[in-house]
Order: sequence, then C-alpha cells, then structure tokens
Amino acid sequence: MVTSRHLLNYGVNFRYSTFDITLAPNAKNRSEAGGYFEDEILLGKFRLPLGFRLDKFSNISEPIFSPRAAIVFKPVDRHSFRFSFNMAHRSPSAIDNYVDMSIIGGYLPLGMINPLFGNQQFPIVTRALGNADLKAESLTGWEIGYAGTLPSHTNVGLAFYLNDSNHIINSLQSPSALIAAGIQPFYTSQNPPPGWPLPPQVLDLLAQQGIVLPSIVKTFNYGKVRNKGFELSCDHSLSPVLSAFANYSYQALPETRSPLDDPYRYPAGFLPIPPRGRFNAGVNLSAKRCLGNLSINYAGKAFWADTRDATFYGFTDAYTMVNAGFGVRWSEGKVTTSIKAINLLNNDIRQHIFGDILKRRVFGDIQFGF
Repeated sequence: MVTSRHLLNYGVNFRYSTFDITLAPNAKNRSEAGGYFEDEILLGKFRLPLGFRLDKFSNISEPIFSPRAAIVFKPVDRHSFRFSFNMAHRSPSAIDNYVDMSIIGGYLPLGMINPLFGNQQFPIVTRALGNADLKAESLTGWEIGYAGTLPSHTNVGLAFYLNDSNHIINSLQSPSALIAAGIQPFYTSQNPPPGWPLPPQVLDLLAQQGIVLPSIVKTFNYGKVRNKGFELSCDHSLSPVLSAFANYSYQALPETRSPLDDPYRYPAGFLPIPPRGRFNAGVNLSAKRCLGNLSINYAGKAFWADTRDATFYGFTDAYTMVNAGFGVRWSEGKVTTSIKAINLLNNDIRQHIFGDILKRRVFGDIQFGF
C-alpha cells in the first residue's frame, strides 16, 4: 500500500529449461525471464487496475510487453460495472520450434488407380517439422460486464467478451503457407513418397484430378482469428444450508480476420468450433451433519481441430451430464464420508474428438481433519 488510493503488486521470475526430446532432437536449452507490475487506483466510485508484464524468452529475439487495464464503476454498494482490456502472449514451445518426425497422415486406396492392387492401402508418410523462427502467439481481449447482488440474496452477472488472436502457432497442413516459405507441400513425380509402388508420373496425373498427397507439415504463425460471446450467471441462497446456481455461455462462430491474399491466413475449414452454447445448473447442500450436490451440465455440438492432423479432426455430439454427490460428517466434523457419481445417467459422452467415451463413474471418499 503506497497511499490510501494505490495498491501496488509486483514481482519477477526466471526459469531455465533443458531438453532431451526424441521428437525434437535439435531442441536447444532456453531461459525465460519476466516481471510484472500492477497499480490498483481507488478513485471514489471508480477502481482502476493498471498493469503490465514484460518477458524475454531466449528463443524469441524481441522482449514481449503485455499490458492490462480496467475501469470498475460501483455506483452503489451491491452493483458494479466493468470494462477491461488485456494482452497475453504464448511463447513457442520446444516442440513448436524443433519437432522433426515422420507420421502416417492418411492412406491412399491403390485399387482406385489399378484394380490389380485390390483393397491394398498405401500409407502416406508426411514429415512434421518445427520452425525456429516463430513469433509469440498473442491474444488481445476486451470485456464489458455487470455484477450485482439483489435484495433476495441472489447474485447475478453478465459479461460480453471479444478476443482477437494473432500469430497463432499451429502445424496445420496449409499449402499456401508452405509455398510462401518455398516448400513443395505435395509429393510429385520429382519427389515421390517413400515406397511408392507405381511410376512416379502417376502422382502428377492424380494431382490433375485434384488428388494430392501431402509431403510436409510445418509449424507457422497464422492469424488473425476473432472469438466473441457472452456469459450469464446467477446464484441464489435458498436457506442457510441450501444454495442454487445456474449459468449460460454462448460463443459465436470463430472468424478468420486476415486479408484474403495473406498466405498465412488461418484456413476457415481448420478453425476449431467450440460448443455454441453451454448451460450448467445445480443445488448445493452444506448442513452441520450432511452435505450434497446435484448438477446438470449441457454442452452443444463442437468441431475439434487441435489433434495431430486433419485425419483426426471432427465433431463431437451435444451432451447432457448429470452429476451428484452426498456425504455425512462424523465425530463433530473431523471425519467426512461421501459418495460421488459423474454421468449419473450413464450416457455415452465424448468431450473431445480424440478423447475417451465417458460412462458413469462412482467414487467413494473419506476425509480426516486434525
């Protein structure tokens, strides 16, 4: 505390990392140094948090400056309005910079070229390469919101947000980016894939029909992508031991914002699409002897593009999950036993295209207090 109107917060950090990664044999040791400073200024009914963070990563030539600022207006005790701005950055990882491996990016049915091959599938080996010249990924966020407490012991909140991402680090297969970097993105008769069983000229004939075999996947900085939406929340105290809550969030379809002629424009078909709507509601019990909860969680259909390559991209279905729990306190609260159930209705739920199918899970728990 500097004066009655300023609250200062600051700090520094340093990290040194060494790597021994089979998939990134040329990964170099790196150092990270940073510091932050924040001044929260109190001006009557206004509160102004202002701050910044400064970082220097050994794998990026320039230091990274990340500012943040907000205006919070509290006209009366139980109601406040806020407007905030912030920038955040992510440094490329050792894998982003130096990955070098070969993967099977798909299979080509050889029988469609020559029936003598029958059902034989040719594995398309694609080389995945990192990029030592990557910039830090950035996110610029804006938010306007309201939070209030109603006389009926009800808290409500509403927030609208807009996030712009730039220099997005991704290894998606983008022919335009590879060509701009002077790299041939597909196998040709001059560069056939390993083990190609047909004359090399067949690759050129297939390309004329729009059938191409990707030869390289390389990590680049892509941009710009915009995400926006809103969040609505409410919680209510039903009694001294029982409370209820509900919240809903909506996210619009992501937008590619770079110029159409930018070779590093993020391809619209590779944009991940999160659930457009999410809804959660439930009740919580916390009495002297008993405790419990019941919740319902809904998430809409989603498209995932953060897996190894486009072969594994895809949609997950919307789902509704019911969770519940009940516990009892013993020995004046020193021992608590409880049972918890996740996905109580035992629906088939997949929360990520590359994830497991979740079924009902039941846990028992004992906690001791000393």
